[in-house]
Amino acid sequence: MRTRRTPLIALLLFTLLAAGCSSTAPEPVSVVSTETFETPVALEITGTSEPMPEEPVAPVTEVTVPRTETFTLHSSAGERDYNIFVALPVAYAFSKRDYPVVYLLDGDLTFIWAAEYSRWLSSGDILPETIIVGIDNSTRRSRDLYPENQEGVDNFLKFIQEEVIPYIDDNYNTKPTERTLAGISDSALFTLYALFHAPETFNRYIATTPSLSRDDLLFEYEDEYARDHADLPVKLFLSIGDREPITHLEELHKRLAGRNYAGLDMKMVILKDHGHVTTIVQGFIDGLQAVFR
Repeated sequence: MRTRRTPLIALLLFTLLAAGCSSTAPEPVSVVSTETFETPVALEITGTSEPMPEEPVAPVTEVTVPRTETFTLHSSAGERDYNIFVALPVAYAFSKRDYPVVYLLDGDLTFIWAAEYSRWLSSGDILPETIIVGIDNSTRRSRDLYPENQEGVDNFLKFIQEEVIPYIDDNYNTKPTERTLAGISDSALFTLYALFHAPETFNRYIATTPSLSRDDLLFEYEDEYARDHADLPVKLFLSIGDREPITHLEELHKRLAGRNYAGLDMKMVILKDHGHVTTIVQGFIDGLQAVFR
């Protein structure tokens, strides 16, 4: 008999408790289902609390670098597009002068600060006013920059020689005899590759903290160049930090100095208390001053 009465008693107690609580409880939250239970259910919850005020959202303003332009060029040799960035001297729009051009590799990483540093140096009469051209090679570094990939570096060099330089000369006031090629890290390897394969393309070269190794093909390329040439009429700046492995760049510098190339104006700087990353910026600044002195 006990087991039969228990459900009935429990039901009566639950009913009385619910009735007693309904007179003092706050307004219940209503739950409205807008879908059947066979599909996800959307719930609308209504309560007594007031909505929180929305935080004001400040308008987003994009920051642009003054007197800069960007466009895309297609490489016929490499069958791909490259983003090109151009920074013009402060007085470019009001001048009829022709300007030297610095072609800067790894432009996606270096263009903005390199452009502004060059303008600061020019404003202090440390550097002539120059046009800075950044080439964005970020998506194909191993193909475009590593000497081990002969076809890739050849195609990238052709792209610069046959498409970038002619476009810049046709559309801007440039001095065709005043061209600088500047690279950092892996793109500094390419800068040295261009030096030994097409030195006449540029008359100034800046190779900042190149990623050299003892068995690098660049040493072979320099040997090949030396067998056929007694001159190397360029200004060359090499830099590396003293917190980096410096042996291989010192070896290259020593080898070039020992050739006694006619016309070679070379300088190498080992930056004190600098590692790979900080050498990139300081080496470029020092390099600009060195090759334009």
